[in-house]
Amino acid sequence: MGMPRRPRVDSGGLAYHVLNRGVGGIGLLDNANDCAAVVRVMAEAVTREPQIRLPGY
Repeated sequence: MGMPRRPRVDSGGLAYHVLNRGVGGIGLLDNANDCAAVVRVMAEAVTREPQIRLPGY
């Protein structure tokens, strides 16, 4: 087994994005339930951490 990845530094004030496809262009959000689950997780994150800005999805 390889070495575990080092923790990433989390800098404030930066924009991040989430991709909606996997390796080789394989889709990750194949149906309405998958999409709804992502929206629920994003809503929970914004509720827990109000400083998070979510400009779009």
